[in-house]
Amino acid sequence: MSVVQLAGALEVSVRTLQTALRTWRSTTPSVFLREARLERVRECLLSGEDGRSITEIAMQAGFMHLGRFSAAYQKKYGENPSATQRKRLRPGRRGTPVVSSIEPPTPAKSSPPR
Repeated sequence: MSVVQLAGALEVSVRTLQTALRTWRSTTPSVFLREARLERVRECLLSGEDGRSITEIAMQAGFMHLGRFSAAYQKKYGENPSATQRKRLRPGRRGTPVVSSIEPPTPAKSSPPR
């Protein structure tokens, strides 16, 4: 979706949309849309339910330049899209996150009551 399409869907002018977003979120329409697209890509990567590639997901979300997409994603989330994709839940174990083999810390010994 473009800024013009968003303004049209909201039945406001592009200028009104710019003013409203600047007041409401301190941002521009294009940044707002890019952030929404990045969030949608991240949700798809974490769910992994449809088995699509990162490229397919990014292109469907409206990112046509994959280098810029990857840089924006890295800047927002601090990791590249493939690292996010690896975080997804194990197949067949919905609701159970992938955990490392690191053991939890042992509780500290307490003094006996006096």
